[in-house]
Parts: sequence; structure tokens; C-alpha cells
Amino acid sequence: MALENSSVFHAKGENPFLATSPTVGQVLLESKQQLEPQVLHDKGIHLGSCGRQDVQDGQVDKRVLAMLEYLSVSGLRPTVGGLACSPATPAAQAANAGAGTSDVSVTITAINGMPVAGHQTPGSAADTAVRRLLMLQGLSRPKKIVSLMSYPGSVGALTSNHAADAIQIAFVAPKSALAKVAGIYASALAPAQWTKLIARLGEIPDPTVSRKPSSAAIPDSPTPGGERSGGGNH
Repeated sequence: MALENSSVFHAKGENPFLATSPTVGQVLLESKQQLEPQVLHDKGIHLGSCGRQDVQDGQVDKRVLAMLEYLSVSGLRPTVGGLACSPATPAAQAANAGAGTSDVSVTITAINGMPVAGHQTPGSAADTAVRRLLMLQGLSRPKKIVSLMSYPGSVGALTSNHAADAIQIAFVAPKSALAKVAGIYASALAPAQWTKLIARLGEIPDPTVSRKPSSAAIPDSPTPGGERSGGGNH
């Protein structure tokens, strides 16, 4: 998918990842750069003005973006809270980013237009959303999913009266050891290295492939007995 973003190697004249809505598997493998426009244009994800601005400015963690898109493509349209407006000045942004000691958190206040408040019961949309989140694995899995509901044996699923109005979701802090691994997983190359790689790939000429059979091709046509010619077993 990173090469697809480079516009160097992909299906001629089209991007296969834009042909249809992404699958759950594609969402979890996509880069932050791919997820940001998807989240902003996904009508199934309801963001406040601050949340939309943060996504546009690249301030929202990739794991949060993937989680929101994951819920949406799973048929669970989330209404998002907990994304505060970023600091206005560059100095304030740098100070805020430098702290990096708290978990990355977000809240889900409604699912499919149904408020979480007053609707946290077995079989509800909120219950389905929590169960879907608990299916996430590895780096994509939240550290904590807090609600009024109980999920015995599910690691990270917590019950708290403080979650009466929204499902609270937290990922490990960006500068924790696990988050560092997540950054390596998301992109093994630095931005400057990607630029050099893309430039080099652009210098490689596209191969010319004939649509006609070559002179070495062996015809494969049905024989009177119903078997195909060409020798050998298939």
C-alpha cells in the first residue's frame, strides 16, 4: 500500500484500494496518510469540529484512525468525542507533543446514531462495538476499553460508572516501548528515505508485456475425450 501511495507501481490508470470501500483487513494495514482522508470523508464517522481539524492537521494517532475506520466498515457508525482542539501556536504544539506521557484516548458517544448513554445493555449497538474492539489484536488493540458492561476474561475490558455516557478507549502512550514498535511497524523508512526510494522507483521503466501468446506458447484446447491437450497431469 505504501508503493500504491507513490503512484509508481499500481494497476494501470487506477488505484485498486480506491475502487471500493476498504475491507477490515485493509483498514488495519493502511498507513496514517491513507487513513486520514478516509476518516474525514467517511460518512459513517461523526467527528466534531475539533476532531476534524486534528485529523486534517495530522494530530490524531494512527491507531485511533484505524479503530474508527474499523468500526465504520464493520457497520458500526461511531460518533466520536474526546478529541480536543490542538494547541494554536507551534510552540504550544511542540510542548504538548514533547510531554508524551499520557495514554492516547478517545470516547465513543453514540453508535449508529444511538446514544451510548442509557443503552449499554447486552445485544445493544454499544455492546456490539465493544465486542468488535475486543477482537482487535496486537498493536491495533486498545490498552483499555471502559464501559458499564462486563466482559469477564477479556483483557483490557474494564467496567466503570464513569463510562455511563460514553465508551472510553485508550491506547498506550506514543513514547512507550510498545508505541515505538508501532511506529517501526507502520513505516520502516524515514520520510526522507521514502522520498529517495520513490524517486529511484520512478526512474525504472515500466516493462512492456504483450497481450498475445508468445511463439513458445503451447495451445491448450479440449480433446474429443474431454481432456485437455498439452501433455502432463494438472
